[in-house]
Amino acid sequence: MIIAVALAVSATAALAQPVPSAPGREPAGPLRQVDRDGDGRISLSEMQTRARERLARLDADRDGRVTLQEREAARERLRAERERRRTEREARRFARQDADRDGAISAAEVDAQVRARFARLDADRDGFVTREEMRAARQGGPGRHRRG
Repeated sequence: MIIAVALAVSATAALAQPVPSAPGREPAGPLRQVDRDGDGRISLSEMQTRARERLARLDADRDGRVTLQEREAARERLRAERERRRTEREARRFARQDADRDGAISAAEVDAQVRARFARLDADRDGFVTREEMRAARQGGPGRHRRG
């Protein structure tokens, strides 16, 4: 019972966070995941359904209850999955940076990447990157910049 309450409270806390969405677009984040009927609001029934789904995912032995051990095991699985994804991202980033594919990133490769990034950021091509150009790049405007 304590676990179920904790799950409901954590779901409620997550839902209380602001959910940014552009006008005319579907809600993002937790709201979209819980709002089953897509009306832009969350009913008690929708919140209970989401909490019970979470409970079921944690309930390894399917006895309708979650023990501390089951919760810790689920947390460890999530941690391992996050670590796996992080490792994959790092490998992709390294591969992009290792232009000559020799298994190492040289000063020449770093210099080439910095020149390319600078060129993308310097929207007015004056040889300097301003705060405004950085802001525009973050917002996907002129000089749009992709990390990597």
